Amino acid sequence: MKLHKWINVNKLVNYTLSKNINAIEYLQNNRRLINWYGLCENRNPAILPILYKNKMNIKWKYLSSNPVAMDLIIENQDKIVWKQLSMNTHYMAIDLLMKNMNKIDWNEL
Repeated sequence: MKLHKWINVNKLVNYTLSKNINAIEYLQNNRRLINWYGLCENRNPAILPILYKNKMNIKWKYLSSNPVAMDLIIENQDKIVWKQLSMNTHYMAIDLLMKNMNKIDWNEL
């Protein structure tokens, strides 16, 4: 993926770029631009292979609320930030919360 000619690469904000669902291919080709906080918030399922290969860079607070990452979240329950998971709308998150009701942040539901 190439950026449009009118985009000034020097003015890109890595956090915002990493959250952009349309920027995954660009980020895969320009990994130095990845902001892991933003990538963990990105709702494009194409982020998952990147995250699986770079688990040490995952920002679990941000990932815990991301519905596309539920398989990864369930595999790493010891890293869940339950307040954030309480905001996750995926049915698997709700199932996990129902099994761990003592960890629900009732203000975030």
